[in-house]
Amino acid sequence: MNTTMIESLSNLPCMILATTISLISFFFLYYYNYYTKQNGVLLNLPLVGLLPEVLFNFHGLQTKVTKLLEEKKGTFLLKGALLAQSDILITSDPANVQHIMSSSFSNYAKGSDWRKRFDIFGDHSIFNADFEVWQHNRKIARGFLSHHQFHQLLNKIVPDTIEKGLMPVLDHVNRQNIVVDLQDLFKRLTFDFASLIVIGSNPKSLSVGFPENVFPKALDDACVATCARHFVPESFWRLQRWLVVGKERKLSESWKTIDQFCAEHMSIKRRKLSKSAMATNEDDDMEEEEGPKSFKYTSWAETNLAQD
Repeated sequence: MNTTMIESLSNLPCMILATTISLISFFFLYYYNYYTKQNGVLLNLPLVGLLPEVLFNFHGLQTKVTKLLEEKKGTFLLKGALLAQSDILITSDPANVQHIMSSSFSNYAKGSDWRKRFDIFGDHSIFNADFEVWQHNRKIARGFLSHHQFHQLLNKIVPDTIEKGLMPVLDHVNRQNIVVDLQDLFKRLTFDFASLIVIGSNPKSLSVGFPENVFPKALDDACVATCARHFVPESFWRLQRWLVVGKERKLSESWKTIDQFCAEHMSIKRRKLSKSAMATNEDDDMEEEEGPKSFKYTSWAETNLAQD
């Protein structure tokens, strides 16, 4: 009996600690749920910043930020956590956006912190690059978007995608009286449209039955994870990445899916280009013997986008 009492007393500090932590957690969650969710207040704590919002209410973070933008007339400074050692300026004011993104863009370098959070885009992509590298990438992008064959391709793809993708699905859901998520519907339409532009093939994610497509979901998960990195201390998301948990686990899985998708379609594109080059050489040889053949149109995007 005495031995049992002694063992119980030796475990008493651990029991008190566990009970205290449980009570603190309960009251914190109650306070958070009542005060922030009910009143729409953005909970920004001095030590950990927006970590509670990211963990418990990330899906509602955008709504709260939008409300704050309305209250602060389009611009406010979000003080960062002590552990994060950084502040975030959030603005929707058109004059500020014009100043930052256009007239004085060169004054706002992204820097190493930005590239660490958006590492999925690489160091030299247009999303992460600065100065000369960014200007080079911008020149390439503008050349693509302003090319006359790109506009010819748009004039062909847009009507075809709507006629063969969107309209049959809308007719089907109308006849079957099915409720659909319009955001998901137009996301699928955009993905099919972009795939035709970039890789030259239609994955037909927008079709009757709404087939599952892992690539758009991987993009969404990657965007959520990279966005969350801006609102929590760097040590927190690095710990998540090391433990492979939380949003960092989804980011890791999404990264693999995106790489696999890109590698697969780049391989397909290379094989097509190789066959096209072989066919062109054969046509040239025949032209020397039989005279010129009719010109076969190939879109600029199809022949150039998949190259390294």
